[in-house]
Amino acid sequence: MLKRILLTTLFCLLTAFLGGAYFFHAGKYARERAQEEICTGINVILADSIENRAVTRRDVLEMIDGGRGLIGHRMQDINIFALESSIAARGEVRKVEVFKDMTGYLNIMLEQRHPVMRFDNGRKSFYVDSTGYMFPIHNVANVPIVTGRIPVSYSSGQQGYPGSDKERKWMDGMIAVGDYIESHDYWRSQIEQIDIAENGDICLCTRDSRYNIIFGDASDIETKFSKLTAFYKSIAPLEEAAHYKSVNLKYKKQIICR
Repeated sequence: MLKRILLTTLFCLLTAFLGGAYFFHAGKYARERAQEEICTGINVILADSIENRAVTRRDVLEMIDGGRGLIGHRMQDINIFALESSIAARGEVRKVEVFKDMTGYLNIMLEQRHPVMRFDNGRKSFYVDSTGYMFPIHNVANVPIVTGRIPVSYSSGQQGYPGSDKERKWMDGMIAVGDYIESHDYWRSQIEQIDIAENGDICLCTRDSRYNIIFGDASDIETKFSKLTAFYKSIAPLEEAAHYKSVNLKYKKQIICR
């Protein structure tokens, strides 16, 4: 009985020793192999590329010097954190993750910011996303454009939110106007541009350019568009409408045509 216990104990110890030795050498081999693993390619994954083209695969590769400094180098020498920081510095990038895989590829997965409006007064030009985040223009997007006296401080290359609560509130109002236009097929097809007048009034520029449509501020958006619809249905067809140059929607329960 004692002999059987000793043999069983010896067998267990030997098994444990051999297993430990195997995993030690296997782990060592894996570590050595990982140290020598070479970057054979770069895979760029744009999570939302179908509905959003703010960033292209070529853009991402250019952000990291075309990948020329990575392919052929050892994976352990590639600074993942530095790559993520470099790519994230571009305003159109909302989120980025860089990781290596077992095939020797470096994978770059990113989510883009979706531009909803473009602001351009001839001196400064930038996009904003639905949250009001501002970022520079690199690739042109088909979104509503706002021109004129834009009351938001912006410098070339800047990205981030407006600096003051007043500017942020104004931007939120403009985005709401743009959202309304984009969500209605008719207005999206008719309104080409939004212009900000010297006094701050929002003015809508239509394709036919027949009237200067004075919208006022960004309040009562639905009501003002209802009045504009009423104008086109009931007033524009009248003969005297040919003499009107402006349609003012800014006053409650009134449409002032001049």
